[in-house]
Order: sequence, then C-alpha cells, then structure tokens
Amino acid sequence: QAAQQIVAPAQQQVVGMYQIALAMQNIQQASSQNMASPRQAEQAARDEADRLVMKVEREQAMGILAHPDTIIGQYQEWDRLGMWNKERALALSGLPLEGLGLEAFHPRTKHASVAKAKDIAQSYLLSGALPFLTLTGPPGVGKTHLAVGIGKALCEKGMVVVYRTESQLVSELLSAFDEAKTSKVNPFEDFCYCECLIIDDLGVENAQRWTAARMDNIIDTRYVGKRRTIITTNALGAQLSPRIASRLRDTSVGQVVVIPADDYRLGKG
Repeated sequence: QAAQQIVAPAQQQVVGMYQIALAMQNIQQASSQNMASPRQAEQAARDEADRLVMKVEREQAMGILAHPDTIIGQYQEWDRLGMWNKERALALSGLPLEGLGLEAFHPRTKHASVAKAKDIAQSYLLSGALPFLTLTGPPGVGKTHLAVGIGKALCEKGMVVVYRTESQLVSELLSAFDEAKTSKVNPFEDFCYCECLIIDDLGVENAQRWTAARMDNIIDTRYVGKRRTIITTNALGAQLSPRIASRLRDTSVGQVVVIPADDYRLGKG
C-alpha cells in the first residue's frame, strides 16, 4: 500500500507532463498551419498549456481529492473528465460577469495613483511573486474593478478563483455552520485553499467573535501557504483585526496599494 501511495502521484505527474507536451506540440502546429488567425491559434494553444500546468500543480498541491461539492472539488472533476471551460469557471467563481475586465479599466488623467494601481494590478497578474495584494482607498476609485479584472484573467487561464464580498463570505460561513448537521458543504475549504481568493470590501462587517475568528483563520491559512489573495478595503486601521492587518502589511508576502482619488461616480474626472 505504501508503494502504491508513492507510485500513484508519480504516474499522475507523468500523465500530466505528457498532456503538457501535447499542448506545446499544438503550439508549434498552430504556427505552421494555414489559419485565418495563426497568432490567435498559437495564443489559444499557449493558454491551454498554461492551464494544464496549473492542473498538474493543483493535483500535486492538494494531494487528496476535495469534496466534490466544493469549488476545488468541481475543478478536480473537470480536470478528470476534460470538461473545463472558462464560461463554467467564471460562473463558479462568483465574479461579476458583466464588464470589469482589466482591459476596460481606464485610469483618469487627474489621478496618477489610479494609473499606478492599474500597472501594479497588471504586474501582479503576470508574476504573482508576492501572493497578497491589498487595494485600499475611498469608495469609487476602482478597487473592485481592478480586483475583479485580475480574477477574471486568472480564472480564464485555469486558476481556481473565488470572489466574495466580505458580507457574502460571512453569510456563507454562518449558513454552513447553522446547517452543519445536513449535507451542506462548508465553504471554508474553498476560502482557505483555492488558488486565488478575492475578498471585496473587507472591514465593512461588524463581525461577531465567531465570524472574526473564521476570517482570521482564512487569511492566516492563505498567508502561511502563500496563496494568491486579493483584498479591497476602505480601511486598514482599527476596523480590521490586528492579526489580519499585520498579515496584509507584511511586505515579504504582499503589497498594499493606496489609491487616494475622488469617487469616479461623482464625475470629477
């Protein structure tokens, strides 16, 4: 049995690497075929190769199968059946589906901080060397737009992305706790271990002790595991727990981007 536990992951890795090799072969074929848009075909093949790399890394990182009703478990099932597509992934993520892509974010000339925030968001999307990204500033400066834009791009590449406002996240945790004796799956696993978690409007909830402790657990688990985590908030002071604020400010793991600008909804440019 011990030997099987060693051999099985190795076999999965070989199969995964074989799939990646096939995808890379498709890239070479795409560039040589007479297509109307060979550049698009080549990019599609590269995206597929990237997604397969993520699949292999996901299998190795998780080590075990997640509950099939969790978001992570659904991705694992899609991986197994070859059923992944970006429409399903976006729908499952909770990301707003209308607009809010990074390409649609147009910084206002009046505020250099907004343009700088977009540059940082694009760098985070490409590298993710520091897994935590916190966007802070008053309402209406584009924090949610940037966070969702990053999330959509990562989701379309094959990453397990989960988007929730703080209110939604707390509500789901409380609901799962209230129905703990039923078959309802606790979303705590997804919030802790998905490849990218986006929490919008952190700090707006007057959290009770139980929910505050769960939020601390989620942030701490992701901090220790160095998993991509994007936070938008209007406050980094007393409205956040000292433990969470400390994690977000740790420059060895993440970056805090302050956007001091006017509310774009007021039409001030």
